[in-house]
Amino acid sequence: GKDMLDKLDTFVKVGEPGLKSLPYLFGTDQPRKYLVLLHNDAELRPTGGFMTAFAIASVDNGQITIEQSGDIYQLDEKVANRLPAPDPIKKYLPNVPYWHLRDQNLSPDFKISMETFYPNYLQTGMPAVDGVIAVNTKLLVDLVRLVGPIDVPGYGKFSADTDKRCNCPQVFYALELLADTESPDIAKHAERKSFIGPMAGILTERLKSLSGTRLFAAAEVVLANIGAKNIQLYFPEPVLQGMMESLNLAGRVQDYAGDYLMIVDSNFAGAKTNAWVTYDAKQEISIDKDGIINKTLTLVYKNPQQDFQDVKTKLKLNGVFRDWLRIYVPQGSQLVETKGFDQGQQTSEELGKTVFEGFFVLNPLNQKTIVFKYKLPFKAARPYKLLIQKQAGAKDFEHKIFINGWQKGDFKLDSDHEFVQD
Repeated sequence: GKDMLDKLDTFVKVGEPGLKSLPYLFGTDQPRKYLVLLHNDAELRPTGGFMTAFAIASVDNGQITIEQSGDIYQLDEKVANRLPAPDPIKKYLPNVPYWHLRDQNLSPDFKISMETFYPNYLQTGMPAVDGVIAVNTKLLVDLVRLVGPIDVPGYGKFSADTDKRCNCPQVFYALELLADTESPDIAKHAERKSFIGPMAGILTERLKSLSGTRLFAAAEVVLANIGAKNIQLYFPEPVLQGMMESLNLAGRVQDYAGDYLMIVDSNFAGAKTNAWVTYDAKQEISIDKDGIINKTLTLVYKNPQQDFQDVKTKLKLNGVFRDWLRIYVPQGSQLVETKGFDQGQQTSEELGKTVFEGFFVLNPLNQKTIVFKYKLPFKAARPYKLLIQKQAGAKDFEHKIFINGWQKGDFKLDSDHEFVQD
């Protein structure tokens, strides 16, 4: 409880400018309209997951109404002027000639991705909105675990209990069946993906009824999911966008005066392998007597689950993991060597960072080791400062830091983390 109160205190102090916008956000002066995007973090993409479903929500003086919901493919069918596929899509999704809405979150910076996505969304004829809210399945699982099993008429019962078929939460498994089982009847397929509206409505009502210690627990769940970037907001209006950034709700890639690392995975397999794939990271930092910094980053990816396909629906959940991997490091860093990639190794510049990237394939019941060796563009200063940003939707993972052979850090990365060593 004390830890949660400390987090809440920090959230309020740091995000005070953003908190002043709450009356506006909840429609106290006039109704607001929001586009809610469901990211499927089991098929990880740069901003948190494959954008599988959507809902349009209106908020009037705190009262939330889901106006409509559906399948992201429905929106794609309405886009008149299709964009040609960018290089990553051409390389790793070669049978996809266009840059569809569902793939327009290639930047790990949520604002940058939405500045591509939102203008193209407006081409569909859907209503303009005051803001975009992205949530992922991890948040939904946490909320169902908090409020208890829920029954959504027409879609079934959902709980956070472990489903033995997949060794995963039942609500996650049920959502995958609803969202991703293909059907020859397009109307029925789209109808299945409309579950996000009814489920959101029921969850909202259940959350409103919480009180006492359960309300306290709800605040803890929300704060944890904000830290993990399982909730991200984008506003076309610059002042509101700035306020969301002050609350750490905007999913931005940060500027930082010091060492920096962000690991970004893009699952281009279609299967929901990120439900089982894990990895751990080790940074070995070597500082010579002249202050020159050389680094070795070792990432070990593991898929401990065997091939998995639902017997009834034939939905393939676990299979081959095809990953476009990028690491963002201080701008001007020089790549010395990479190991473990199957193809696509290259260096580029983006978001004020240098980006090292490549592509690899991981089969079920196997592991893959990827190694980057690189030199930083500046000399060491005291204290040594390193910001590690967590990718939205990514699982928490073990992270170890060594400096000149001595272990200086060992932690689980569940949110952005600043490491400082005197």
